Amino acid sequence: MGKLYQKYISDFSCLASACSDTCCANWQICIDEQTAKAYLEDIGEVGNIARECMRGKINNAHLLLKNKRCPYLTDNNLCRVIELKGEQSLSKVCSMHPRFIHPLFEDDFEFLSLSCPKSVEMFFSALKQGGIVYEKKDLQNPYLLQFYDYVCDIFEHFKQINVAKELKKTPQIAQGITEIFASVFSKLEYLEEQTATALKTLSYADFESGYNAFYNEFGSGFFAELFKYFALVLYNEKSPVLPVSFVFSIAVCALYSKLENYEKAVYKFVKETEHSERNIKSAIRIIRSPKAKTILSDLFCFPLLFGE
Repeated sequence: MGKLYQKYISDFSCLASACSDTCCANWQICIDEQTAKAYLEDIGEVGNIARECMRGKINNAHLLLKNKRCPYLTDNNLCRVIELKGEQSLSKVCSMHPRFIHPLFEDDFEFLSLSCPKSVEMFFSALKQGGIVYEKKDLQNPYLLQFYDYVCDIFEHFKQINVAKELKKTPQIAQGITEIFASVFSKLEYLEEQTATALKTLSYADFESGYNAFYNEFGSGFFAELFKYFALVLYNEKSPVLPVSFVFSIAVCALYSKLENYEKAVYKFVKETEHSERNIKSAIRIIRSPKAKTILSDLFCFPLLFGE
């Protein structure tokens, strides 16, 4: 099996208590079978917490959160497991995050999820140095190369233009995009109320303002890189995701207008969408609907996104 991967993935190092957020709160924390057994057999504090808070079968266990936080998370946002037993005792999910492996055809796409502040920091740093570098190793399926090359063609197209200016040429686009935002983001399950409120009230005006802010700071490469990221991360052979990748990219720009922080706009959005299969399926269903397709049909990039 071959792989496509972001070159900077090996440079990641967790910020731990210095992080502005935490990956150990709000969502379900799964524990693999080997780790679950080790925790339950521990005679110390790790074992006591596991016996109190672990739920589910041993091969499908998760931790019961306390005040929406992992029971092993300290008040200083440090992991008690690491403090007591070292990083080698972390579960697979905790030791890997935000590194993920996404199957693409017969190969894998390895990436740093943008739901993590440090990952977003690295994303912006790479962007300022010319862009995100993707490497290929022993790829087995020619369809992955075809898909990747097609995504790169759209990527190059977005790099050459100002997306906001191009959208502005489309009649009624402001109302249409606002309607799509409302349809998509009113249906999601949310982790954080502040982000939920912001996403549910996004408008085309927010996108235009946010895109121009990103464009002035990072150039057109930002939107292009974001689109490529979503296209590769969300890929599903049964559900074409290029239109969803486009809508998600313009939504991140719009969210900046609400949060007024580049990094927060990215990781808060991704945190609410990427790791929820329900949210992704809901977004795909709405954006691929006849109504949304009609709204998007006059866009300059419609043929590229829908393959028509």
